[in-house]
Amino acid sequence: YGGDGKVIKLGDSGIVGVSSYYVPRYLVEGDGALAPDLKTIADLNKYIDLFKAMETGDKGRLLGCPIAAWECDDQKRLDMLGINFQATELGSETAHFAEIQAAYARGEPFVAYAWEPHWIHAELDLVALTLPDYSDEAWPATGWPQDVTYNYARPGVTTDFPDAAQLIANSKLTNEMQAGMIHAIDVEGRDVDEVVQEWLEANQDTWRAWLPK
Repeated sequence: YGGDGKVIKLGDSGIVGVSSYYVPRYLVEGDGALAPDLKTIADLNKYIDLFKAMETGDKGRLLGCPIAAWECDDQKRLDMLGINFQATELGSETAHFAEIQAAYARGEPFVAYAWEPHWIHAELDLVALTLPDYSDEAWPATGWPQDVTYNYARPGVTTDFPDAAQLIANSKLTNEMQAGMIHAIDVEGRDVDEVVQEWLEANQDTWRAWLPK
C-alpha cells in the first residue's frame, strides 16, 4: 500500500469466484445419461422424478447452501423461478460435501450448490447449471455475480521493481489449477510448499511464459 492508502491493479489473477448449482457429468453426458437435456435451472422441472426424495414428496430435492447465515435464498430462488424443487440445508460444509461425494460414488442423480475454486471439482466431475444472469433488482431469481480476483500493489512498484511487477501482472492461474492444489492441501493434508513446488515442476511451460522478456 502507498502512504495514501492507494493501490494499483497489476492484472487479474485468473481465478474467478463462481457459485452455482451443479450436477454430476454422468447424469447429463455420455451413454446412459438420465438427464441429457438438463442444462439450465429451468430444465430441472423436466426431471423432477429423478430428484425426488422421501422428505420432498412430489418435489425434487436440491442440496442448497449448507449454512443459513450465507443467505443464498435457495428456496426463494426456486419458488420465484417456478422450479418444483425443495431446497435442503445440511447445516455444515462437511455434511454438505460428504453427501455430494456419497451420491456421486453411488452414481445417483443429485443437484447441489457449490462454488469455484473448491477442492470438490478436483475430486468429482461436476457441471454447473445455467442460471439467469445476476441482477440486483431481480435477486434472488438470478444466479450469483462472478467474483474476478486481482493482484494489487502499491503505486510505485511498477517503477521500483518493474520485472517483479510484470511477473505478477503476467501470472494467471485457473480455477481448475487451484482446485487441484486446494485438494492436495485441504483434503490430502499435504504441505503448502511441497504442493507449490510440485505444481511448479509440472507446469514449467505455464510459469516460464509469465517471466518478463
